[in-house]
Amino acid sequence: MEREQELKKLINVLHRTARSATRVQWMNAGEGETRFAVSQFNKILARLGELDPNVKSVFEPLAEDSSLITVAMACRQVVSYYEDEVKVEE
Repeated sequence: MEREQELKKLINVLHRTARSATRVQWMNAGEGETRFAVSQFNKILARLGELDPNVKSVFEPLAEDSSLITVAMACRQVVSYYEDEVKVEE
């Protein structure tokens, strides 16, 4: 897959994850949902690090016990990092 297209897809997933994490947090999510969101963020961040090694010096993987609010914040920060390069689908 072309780098730019993959970046766009990964950033869109992070954007949607941030929105979902915030909503699910309001509904008192369980540990399973939180672990899944943290795991997905870390996988996407690892892939972004392969596509763009500079991202590794700015962002770190989330701890396993991070909250959904932390996941949402981290996702938004990574999306912001790429906003000049990738248009996020609303």
